[in-house]
Amino acid sequence: MMKRPSIAIITVSAVIATIVLVTTVGVYDQQLTEIQREHKPFEEQYGNPTQIHLLHDGALLILNQTTDKLQYRTGESIAISTELVNYGNRSVDIGYWPPLVVSEIKNQDGQVVWPAITTIGVALELHSIETIKAGEHLGKSTWDSKPPSAPKLYAPGRYTVESVALFTFNIQTNSYGIREPVWPLQPLWSKPLQITVLPES
Repeated sequence: MMKRPSIAIITVSAVIATIVLVTTVGVYDQQLTEIQREHKPFEEQYGNPTQIHLLHDGALLILNQTTDKLQYRTGESIAISTELVNYGNRSVDIGYWPPLVVSEIKNQDGQVVWPAITTIGVALELHSIETIKAGEHLGKSTWDSKPPSAPKLYAPGRYTVESVALFTFNIQTNSYGIREPVWPLQPLWSKPLQITVLPES
């Protein structure tokens, strides 16, 4: 069973100086939800890292992840790409609060070495709904994994990259006729990917 993270809601006015996205014109009474304040691996926050496919009303969703290569020099940027694929025979709607996908890198001891902070903050009003047709690929950049924030590792060794998509199939229409996602979120994990950081020659 998925662990439901505790949720603390604070007004946007308290964080307007640091959260640029919440200044979007036309969005009122915004609130910031902070999911998980401690630096814990994502599987401790969302649970069930073996959930690598989801079947829903004829749709079969899988999260694929790749890196631009499997071996890196120390300090070299690591590009992580993901796509949500519907291998089923029916379309499906998913709702989420960006980011849709987050990634982490662990060392050989299972310690998270990237990102430095695993806190995810989302503005509840800034949700998205996507329709993924049968056979369609929905590509999304993983959270904080593009330059200049792309991960860089400086200790030689083997590492494990994992990504998780956080979304819900539960979508309702509010009193204004606007479709919006409803908690809780469902985690969908990628298969782990092994990369190597080579020692300097």
